[in-house]
Amino acid sequence: GTRAPAEGSGASGSGAIRHGVMLQLNEQLVLDYVHEHGTTTRPEIAASLGLSAATVSRVIRRLVGRDLVQETPGASTGGRPRTTISFNALSGCVIGIDLGGTKCHAMLADLSGELLVEEVRPSDADGSPFETLVESIEHLVRRKERAGAPLAAVAVGVPAIVDPETGVAVGGPNVHWHGFPLVPMLRDRLDVPFVVDNDVNLAALGHAWKGDARGFSDFVVLSIGTGIGAAVVVDGRLLKGRNSGAGEVGYMVLDRELLRAERPDELGSFETLAAGVGVAALAERALVTDAGASSLHGLGRPPDSRDVFEAAHAGDQLAAEIVAGVVDHVAMAVIGMGSVVDSDVIVLDGSVGLALGQWAPEIKALAADHLPAPPNVVISSLAGEATAIGAVAAALDLSRTRRGTRTSGSIGSPLSRLAGSVAVLAGFGG
Repeated sequence: GTRAPAEGSGASGSGAIRHGVMLQLNEQLVLDYVHEHGTTTRPEIAASLGLSAATVSRVIRRLVGRDLVQETPGASTGGRPRTTISFNALSGCVIGIDLGGTKCHAMLADLSGELLVEEVRPSDADGSPFETLVESIEHLVRRKERAGAPLAAVAVGVPAIVDPETGVAVGGPNVHWHGFPLVPMLRDRLDVPFVVDNDVNLAALGHAWKGDARGFSDFVVLSIGTGIGAAVVVDGRLLKGRNSGAGEVGYMVLDRELLRAERPDELGSFETLAAGVGVAALAERALVTDAGASSLHGLGRPPDSRDVFEAAHAGDQLAAEIVAGVVDHVAMAVIGMGSVVDSDVIVLDGSVGLALGQWAPEIKALAADHLPAPPNVVISSLAGEATAIGAVAAALDLSRTRRGTRTSGSIGSPLSRLAGSVAVLAGFGG
């Protein structure tokens, strides 16, 4: 386990400064240890962290005074009962939010990560995605399930690249945020530490914590929904790239005929072939030349991607042909990513990714035909909640590394190196 630096003492001014820093470090080490182990004792803490009994007792008194840990007298076995130390999960709470193109999914959790309450509302429910985001936070804070626990941190996932220097959103067509000063605006509205990152990056954190990438240090989350994006994790670290744009695989060109073709609505080439809007457009064009046999004709409106997959599942020939094209292009994307990064698993997420369930074995088989060491290809088990869960993980990390401070900068990691490399935009409101 982690051991504290050797203790020392001194009477000079610089020694006093070192003592204060050392005390703060020891508090963080002890708190992290208690959090990780759930219930422990003073001797166990001292032995594991290399601290003296006096230091541990002093730190525990301070943590109890701040309501961060709890002391419980142990049962007597004939001698002096040994007091147990436990983490007080309700000493604070965090909020994680997935702000997508159509809905805002917000979760309130205690400091152990236990979900207290969640809410889903349309992204434009309060006039704009940004106002919906702020109102979601304020509404969760007012919920009785918070039980008076102070809000410790907030994390937000957005379908955009956010410039790490300026906090301005780049891209984000689904929420019309190109050029929107998201982080500066949030800083004006929040008075707690917060982080903002790309939604798929946070989905990777969610899968590493509670999803299909647990135990893996090399994996990819390929989110195929309204748009397409990927989070690539190598050796436990998220690949970010020069402009934080690594993983924008929606722009991959998988067909030579599309290399010089115009792209509607700024969609990436891959998105025109497999994203939700692309599948809907393919179906609408196919219906123009269809003789009328497809069940998609009877909808009374243009079909969306869900209609296409449901019809294909029911045996509709036209829909099956469209889905076959999606399967082939997703398989080509998996092969392309698999040839560049040697991943253990590629998780298909997003509305279209989740709809590919019955075709996942075919995608996996196609990849195996072309790669010497193909990754496992699985459908997300988090059912569209990966980004919100990852946001909770990032907020928990921020609450631990910022406890007692009011500064901005990079954050640490609850899931080894991954969380620290995911949530890169940390700040303090107010």
